[in-house]
Amino acid sequence: MYEYYDSYDKEDVDLALALLNKKEMATVKKRFGDDFVSPPLDPIANQKFGANLSKKMNKLFDIICPDPSLHPEHAIKKENILEALALAKSEDFSNIFSDFELIDQILFIFRYGLVGDQEYNITTLAYVFRYTTTSIKETLKEMLNHYKNILSDLKPNEISNKLLRALIKERKD
Repeated sequence: MYEYYDSYDKEDVDLALALLNKKEMATVKKRFGDDFVSPPLDPIANQKFGANLSKKMNKLFDIICPDPSLHPEHAIKKENILEALALAKSEDFSNIFSDFELIDQILFIFRYGLVGDQEYNITTLAYVFRYTTTSIKETLKEMLNHYKNILSDLKPNEISNKLLRALIKERKD
């Protein structure tokens, strides 16, 4: 795996791998082994890795290692990505949003400023994540509706204040 993406640092490859969903990660492990350095283990997995997963990995690298010529407002700091990943994998957050793709959870985190020093607007997120603004709006709406629907099932001390603020802010917008 690391040889396949040798133009990136090992840490960047590891971060991109951490952003894959379980099914994608299983394909990567079949293709490269648990250590990500083995030769192909499964010829079918090797074919499955092909275009779709390769495109996703390249998209993740665009997020993790943005082109330095980009305007600063279109770049997300790597430390913020790591912090967003940690938040998305936290028990509180994952209990609420486990039905959603990890990359969508990270999108939600950046949109509502749950990590780092700013809230990113939808246009910037569309540019960075290579999504349409419409798909981002639909994803965020779906996540907020999901969150709203489970609020009644949670005890007040189980609700993250930041997530609640995000829900309230979205209702005002």
